[in-house]
Amino acid sequence: MRGTVLLMAGVLMLAPTAEALVLCAKGKGGTPKPGAPLKVRDACAGKELQVDPAALGLRGPQGDQGPAGDPGTPGAPGAMGVPGLTGLEIVTELGNLVPDVTLATSAATASCAPGKSIVGGGYSYSFPSGGEFTTFPRGVVTRPIATDPQGWAASAEAVGSNDWRIIVYAVCASVAS
Repeated sequence: MRGTVLLMAGVLMLAPTAEALVLCAKGKGGTPKPGAPLKVRDACAGKELQVDPAALGLRGPQGDQGPAGDPGTPGAPGAMGVPGLTGLEIVTELGNLVPDVTLATSAATASCAPGKSIVGGGYSYSFPSGGEFTTFPRGVVTRPIATDPQGWAASAEAVGSNDWRIIVYAVCASVAS
C-alpha cells in the first residue's frame, strides 16, 4: 500500500488541475478497504469512497501567501445620480431705514424666485452714512419662510448714532426631488 500511496502522490503532483480530481478506494460503511488501490478520478465510482489526502499524509503544511495579483479592469460606470442643488443664488433685501437716535424696528423679507427653495439665510446691519449702535439690537428675529414664496425674514429693534437698517439674505436654489 505504501508504494501505491507514493505513486498516487506523484500522480497528484503531475495533474494540471488537481483541485478537480479526487482519490478513490473501494470500501464499506464509509471506511476504505485496507490495502485497496487508490485511484485518481473526477468522481468516485460505484462502491468506491473518496479518500482524504491529508489522512494519508499527502498534504503538507500551508505555504506562504503568494504575491498580489494584477489589478482587474475597471468596472462599468454607475448610473447617473439625481441632480442636487442647481441655480444657487443669494437674494438680498434691505429693511426700512430707522432714523438716528430713535428706538425702532427695521424688518425685511428676502424671497426666493417661484419654484426655488430656501436652503439658508441670515442678516446683517447697515449704517448708510456711517455710525454705530448706541443700544445693541434686541428682539432679533431671524427665520426661514417655508411657504411659497420661500425666503428668509429678519427684524431687530435698536437705537443707532445715525440712520441704520437691517439687511436680510436668502440663499435659494432649485432642489431635485
